[in-house]
Amino acid sequence: MEDTSEKPISPSAFMRGLRPEYYSDTEDRTTIVLEREVLENHLATITNRNETQDFELFCRKLCERTLCPNLRPTTGPHGGGDSKADTETIPVAEEVSALWYVGDQSAAKERWAFAFSAKKKWVEKVSCDVAGLVERNRGYRRIICVTSQFAPDKARAKLEDKLTQQHGIPITILDRSWIVKEIVENDRKDLAFDYLGIGHEVRDTRRLGPQDYSRAARLEALEKEIEDPTAFDGIERQRAAEALVAAKLSRSLERPRVETDGRFQRAIRLAEAHGFYRQKLETHYEALWTAYWWFDDMALVNRSYQAFEQLVLPSDHARNLEFLSNILQLLFNTVMLRYLTAEECDLEARAQRAERRFREVVDQPERPNNSIEMRMLLLVLSLNRAMLTRDQQAISALWPQFSELLEEGKGLGEFGATRVVKFIEMAGPVAGNDPNYDRLVEQVAEFMAARTSESEGALVRLKRAKQLARIMHEGWRA
Repeated sequence: MEDTSEKPISPSAFMRGLRPEYYSDTEDRTTIVLEREVLENHLATITNRNETQDFELFCRKLCERTLCPNLRPTTGPHGGGDSKADTETIPVAEEVSALWYVGDQSAAKERWAFAFSAKKKWVEKVSCDVAGLVERNRGYRRIICVTSQFAPDKARAKLEDKLTQQHGIPITILDRSWIVKEIVENDRKDLAFDYLGIGHEVRDTRRLGPQDYSRAARLEALEKEIEDPTAFDGIERQRAAEALVAAKLSRSLERPRVETDGRFQRAIRLAEAHGFYRQKLETHYEALWTAYWWFDDMALVNRSYQAFEQLVLPSDHARNLEFLSNILQLLFNTVMLRYLTAEECDLEARAQRAERRFREVVDQPERPNNSIEMRMLLLVLSLNRAMLTRDQQAISALWPQFSELLEEGKGLGEFGATRVVKFIEMAGPVAGNDPNYDRLVEQVAEFMAARTSESEGALVRLKRAKQLARIMHEGWRA
């Protein structure tokens, strides 16, 4: 029987509707259309068409994009030249490899050899290639063989172990399944189109969105600057900051996930090496935020929470602990939307640890801004718990407490009002037509009018009016 239950909205779809400005504004774009079956068939018949040289070039470009950017083109006779390797790594300074956002950094200081083959008897070919590379005694620390054939997992692992033990060098075999995954699933179809001549372009009939045009230009300029090892001499923290900006631009442009994830990992690496504490927190936080709101990867956020918690909890600054509150919020969302259970997220234990730390930091009268913001985080936690149990009475009782905090914050110039206002606005659908919440919204409007401008206050009222209209419409349909 067909499941007619309503499926929950994905995080990325929800955020795209709420904050479309965070995402790409290019409605149509040039894409490469390439079916998995077409690629598999093309790889299986390379030798029939005598396209082994095209395949070798394609493999080198793919390995550069996925494993290590520092591969040298081979010269000399076909089939690996005199060195027997189809390509190999070239030494790269650590200052340069630290700026990579794809690949394995150990390839910068180790000599790796690559052998590419389309021959059907892949076991014999791999064994022969490895023996030839080892005989050259060129000090290879790793040998990677890429074959266009399917290599069953058990047979592949057995051969890798055998050759590694025989020659004393780690041997890795990458087969057709790996190629297809990297090209199709990780959206590197341009390599197959450019170097194998398969697939076709679907051309955009409209111009690049104005925001994307600006973002793409900024990203290109940033990458050139980041990749220059001398550009930030003496100001390495600035390079870490620019790397995070590049990662956030990549996600807003909705570049392939492997590319955006790579940029975030580079930002984390640079922040860990050169950044101050806040930078380290922010890079880890933004990577998790991106995984959730752009890639719907709730499982990654859940797996990574404990390490992030350990990084944040020693802080006694509200702006830092807010990072933890926001990631915990994502876990509450995940459970409320039934993607994972509370037990799978260890939700209550994690909430209790956060609550204990928040309460420890609240009682600091000498830091009134910090104290009031910590009380706000405690209210957010209480709201999440009430939402999880669908306790409307408890939810309604919290809105006056938000009002009290907002009133206290009026005289504090450093009180983070904008963040509080955004949270209160987002809670509108949860509040429904609760009069307590309506009074809070009116207070928020007056607060924003006094703090910024009358137009900002009017905008708060307008957003609430739209929420109520939607709530009434959905209630009428029901």
